Amino acid sequence: MRLGQPLGIPDIKVAMLESHGKKNYVFKHSDGKYYNGNGKVLVQKYMRKPLNHIRITSKFTTRRWHPILKKWKAHHGTDFGAKRGTPILAAADAKVIFAGWKGGYGKVTKLRHKDGYVTLYAHQSRLKVKVGQYVKSGQVIGYVGNTGRSTGPHLHFGLYKNGRPIDPMRMVKFSTGGLTGKGRKSFLNRKRKYTKIINKIFEENIPSYVWNTVNEISVSPKMKTYYQNRGW
Repeated sequence: MRLGQPLGIPDIKVAMLESHGKKNYVFKHSDGKYYNGNGKVLVQKYMRKPLNHIRITSKFTTRRWHPILKKWKAHHGTDFGAKRGTPILAAADAKVIFAGWKGGYGKVTKLRHKDGYVTLYAHQSRLKVKVGQYVKSGQVIGYVGNTGRSTGPHLHFGLYKNGRPIDPMRMVKFSTGGLTGKGRKSFLNRKRKYTKIINKIFEENIPSYVWNTVNEISVSPKMKTYYQNRGW
């Protein structure tokens, strides 16, 4: 925030907490995930894949050229290409809060999970659950289709927290292993650089140290003009 107006979302690269004389670090790697100093994923993701076999055809983004509407539009979810009739699986234990037709999303199922998370499964050919029903992680809740505004059979998988869209890939667990090989080597290089920077902040008692990491795409054209008019 700046002067009461939203400027953008900060991209936190490294954080450090010192407790009982020991420094504990958290680092953001190039894959967008956060790791501890040993290269282990910090946040344990509790959601499973919504399909047994994953093929991503469109990622979560705040600005994407819509193939049907022919205009730039946010894409609040991840699209997985799959054959019509492929079973769709519940990402985690949940209660069904919606099962029916939802505009351009076609046939949709929405599940409410713990901690306020809601997952959305769109463009289905057939629904298999009803509102009020409780489902288990991995349970079949429907089948891949091409309903609504869609150019081909696929699953649009959305994730929301308190009504706000979140990149579902941040919460879905695809593998259990840590960083290895080139990925680990790259992480260690990044770790050395970030450790040096954050230690300098504390050693020299720098009150603030801000990188120019605000994602331009997170600022709407209207707000961008607002900031430019004020010389920001």
